[in-house]
Amino acid sequence: MSLFAVITAGATLTQVAQAQTTVKGMETVGVKIGDTQTEMELALKNEGYYFWRKSAFKAEAGLPERIATAHYKKDGRNLEPDFLMVAFSPVSSKVVALSRSERFNVEVLAPDLVKNMSAKYGTPAAVRGTTEASWVEKRAGKDASVPLTQCEAAAGLQINYAANLDNYANCKRAVRLAMSPGSKPQIVWRMTLNLVDFETLYDETMQLKNALKDKVDIKR
Repeated sequence: MSLFAVITAGATLTQVAQAQTTVKGMETVGVKIGDTQTEMELALKNEGYYFWRKSAFKAEAGLPERIATAHYKKDGRNLEPDFLMVAFSPVSSKVVALSRSERFNVEVLAPDLVKNMSAKYGTPAAVRGTTEASWVEKRAGKDASVPLTQCEAAAGLQINYAANLDNYANCKRAVRLAMSPGSKPQIVWRMTLNLVDFETLYDETMQLKNALKDKVDIKR
């Protein structure tokens, strides 16, 4: 049964100004940011997800070929199936980002979904109407002038943050909930949930980049 199958009516969503927060949890459907591939696969198997496809980092800097991304689908769905995409860090091969899509087979209200997520992830940095909520945490001691919006997780299905990594040098971790409105007011028929550990992704990508530049091997 979906985590949200028993959500009941709640308060109206309001706009929340961007403010520094602490993201207190980084897990969904049993998969945690920082998991190994084996830990992730066990969690998804228990939740009814099935492997679809994957990609790999090439062998370099003393590291063997290793998993880069993995995509999973849920069985029994024909149209826009529930699925989850996972990205791994380039050195330690730990889960560093994920994007999960889920459709609801019961009426779920946007305020209740945000309330449920807030109990899990902490106080949102921003709630935008009935379509989006965002949890954001910046790195300590970094450029204070960088706006929190720069450290937000993607709003849509996205795990390839490494493509614009320089933008996230001041970011720690983030969660973003995107809600697809239904035919009735405040009803959500589908959600996309993104989690990302910018800190580990940035640090390991720079570690690999510097090892390649200096022509040295990384020891794991």
